[in-house]
Amino acid sequence: MKLNKKYQYIIFCEDDKTRSFIINILVSQGININKIRSDVAPSGRGSGEAYVRNSYRRNLSTLRKFNYNSIALIVCTDADTHSIDEIYKSFSDECTKVEPKMEDRTDKEPVLIWIPKRHIETWIEFFKNNGVGVNEERKYKINSQNVRCKEEANKMSEFLQGNRVYKEYLPSLEAAYVEYERLCKVQK
Repeated sequence: MKLNKKYQYIIFCEDDKTRSFIINILVSQGININKIRSDVAPSGRGSGEAYVRNSYRRNLSTLRKFNYNSIALIVCTDADTHSIDEIYKSFSDECTKVEPKMEDRTDKEPVLIWIPKRHIETWIEFFKNNGVGVNEERKYKINSQNVRCKEEANKMSEFLQGNRVYKEYLPSLEAAYVEYERLCKVQK
């Protein structure tokens, strides 16, 4: 499955590495760069995760008012030491905390939530090392000169489209795959 090229994609994430990685995934799937917009948490102004969670709620509400109009939200925040389920719950709770009648996303809404366990560098390192020796408990550092990680993004794009070349994938990547499939089905 591939993402729909007719959609506009709005990315909400914590940092430039994540933004670049996601943009490269979208471009590798044939999405025109002009159809991609991003909102990155401002550096040094508090929790990036809280910024992304708040942006999710605000933009989900706005999107519903405009009946989606071929717009998809891509939300990505690091799990750090939390579980992926805890982060999903925090997104759901954010919706009802501010607007009590607001519900979290439904299965028919074009919203994808990716939660790398510890952080995006874990996914990048996984694809850089061809799936060998990477775990979700260790903190990985990426050379700031290689912020785009285009080759690794291409490998993730292939994985998302069903090309499973490695024996095993990290649990957070498996969750990302499920999210991706869900978005592709919504866009049909």
